Amino acid sequence: MEEVLPAVQQADAAQGVEVAVATEALAPAKRSWVARVTDFLRDVRGEIRKVTWPTWEELKKATGVIIVFVIFLGFLIGLMDTAEHRWYAIQTTAGHENKVRSLIGRRIADDPRPDEEKPIREALVPTQEVVEIKNGKKVTVERKLYPGYVLVNMVLNQETIHVINGIQGVIKFVGTGRMPMPLRAEEANRLLGIEEAVKEEEPQEQIPFLVGQVVEITEGPFSDFSGTVEEVIRDKGKVRVAVSLFGRPTSVELDYLQLKAH
Repeated sequence: MEEVLPAVQQADAAQGVEVAVATEALAPAKRSWVARVTDFLRDVRGEIRKVTWPTWEELKKATGVIIVFVIFLGFLIGLMDTAEHRWYAIQTTAGHENKVRSLIGRRIADDPRPDEEKPIREALVPTQEVVEIKNGKKVTVERKLYPGYVLVNMVLNQETIHVINGIQGVIKFVGTGRMPMPLRAEEANRLLGIEEAVKEEEPQEQIPFLVGQVVEITEGPFSDFSGTVEEVIRDKGKVRVAVSLFGRPTSVELDYLQLKAH
């Protein structure tokens, strides 16, 4: 018995050494930060090699396109900066026309430049006097000619577009596409009360729509369609509207009474 006990203890000790060696083999080896950085750079290099880089000819072509675009954009901005003062229509939140006009007037007053150098000169809400019957009596009241719109006299450039779009209550400029469209001279003169010397004629109907304005058709075969005003034919009391029909733009001529502001 005394001879067996030492043999068992020696076998247990040997097994403990083997377990310790196996544990050390399974434990992850501690690596220096230099080795980790080297492996990272090697991986980055491998990923870069997978990228398909453009050829020199492709690079020159792309650079040429960018240069032409920048030149064209600069030319367009230059034309805008040298433009004259024109009247533009802006769409506003319903019922906030006078507030928007006052805020634009405040921006004009705060502009330190001389009046002749100010890019924004004036803002107004077109109104007209109409006769209504109230309590059996005729009463003259002032009514907005274009509800939801304010007219601004300004030079069209990046500065003025940014200023007007930053006014609280302004929704957007009226125009086709992304560019604001100025009012025609005869439209501006009529709204400002500047009448040209013409022969006496029967008074024309007041058509409350502007070119570029979005309208909704209320009557006829195109009822419930929405479109954009292309032309106002005042002597006929008609409005030409562009609507989308089967996915294609189509111009239709309608009586202005068949339309309402969108």
